[in-house]
Amino acid sequence: MRKLLSGVAACSLIVLMSGCGSDDGSATTPPITTVPGATPTPTPTPAPTPAPTPAPTPTPTPASYVSPCDFTRSQAVNLLFGAEVQAKPTFPSPSTYRYASASAALVDLGTTSSFQLDAATRNVSLVRNGSTIASFTGAQRNIPEPGDEGIAYSAGANLFGFGCIPSSLALAYTVTAVYAVNLDPVPPAADTSGLILVGGTPTVSLSELSTGSYGSLVSLSILTTGSDNPEDSTDARSITTVTFDLASGVLKGTLTGVGDKTYTVNFTATLIPGTTRFQGVVTTASGATGKLSGGFFGPGGREYGFTLAVDDGTAHITGVGLGKRS
Repeated sequence: MRKLLSGVAACSLIVLMSGCGSDDGSATTPPITTVPGATPTPTPTPAPTPAPTPAPTPTPTPASYVSPCDFTRSQAVNLLFGAEVQAKPTFPSPSTYRYASASAALVDLGTTSSFQLDAATRNVSLVRNGSTIASFTGAQRNIPEPGDEGIAYSAGANLFGFGCIPSSLALAYTVTAVYAVNLDPVPPAADTSGLILVGGTPTVSLSELSTGSYGSLVSLSILTTGSDNPEDSTDARSITTVTFDLASGVLKGTLTGVGDKTYTVNFTATLIPGTTRFQGVVTTASGATGKLSGGFFGPGGREYGFTLAVDDGTAHITGVGLGKRS
């Protein structure tokens, strides 16, 4: 069918293009004019799709750090790390007590521990894991004596004190606190306990930390079993250097507390992955070992604080280690 249509079309074209015969009967063949085919319209080249402009990377908003060390204002100060000693008192005489048994250990404060200060009334309450365990009124605040640092409240044999101490370190973001129950027991007293705490404004991001050195010190509370009236403590007098290596995440050093007894502790702590907190081991000069838990505080990990607990024979030790970037 396709060839047939082509043949018919060719014949028709010849007939249309043939001239008529002349008067004398001769035929004249006209020149064949070739009609050029139409030039096809070129397909337009598509315009290139522009690459999308990437959105600018937002500049991180710096963390906001507020110092908790202004105790003239009402505030709730977070408490993050704790160590506790517990002991059972006995009374050889009405004026003498001793402890037959005791133990020291770190405590888990969770995320809902704090002390809450009302600046107007000067009342303070201590909250542990969401439950209020002690409250003191403004009338129970102690009048400071020369050389005292921090703020203290007392009610009978119970004591609560706190502050950004010692002043020799000039801490701005790390708070220490202590809560003692039946510190000087009298018959028929219940068990004695002492809770040492560290809190404040923690460093927000691991990216803020860097390798460096910290001027550091330690303050210890020592409860001894088997001796009369046995509470001892060390003052944080000697500032020594503690180093932190970001690559390994290790904070380590040697700290000495001097007071009723002199105690030297060596410690090594390692960052908990992805956080600005650390955990580690503390060793006394006699070779006894215990645990510590702490973290960095303030912008750039400017400060650190930890609590420690160790049972060293008859000495049951709790304490705090503190440092500020050199």
